[in-house]
Amino acid sequence: MPRQYIPKTDKRLSDETKAKIAAKVRERNGTPEARAAISENLKAYHARVAAALALLDEQEANNG
Repeated sequence: MPRQYIPKTDKRLSDETKAKIAAKVRERNGTPEARAAISENLKAYHARVAAALALLDEQEANNG
């Protein structure tokens, strides 16, 4: 039995769908102030991690 031809559907997103996606992305990204606060918290976290790693290196050097 021969295969039936199935035409390809148009995969492009409609303007309405694009607008919905953009709204969700804006909602998830938050305000610039919130992003700045998150960025500051992340910088502080990285500083604490770097300090902890330096302390571990120092302890290993003293014990080794």
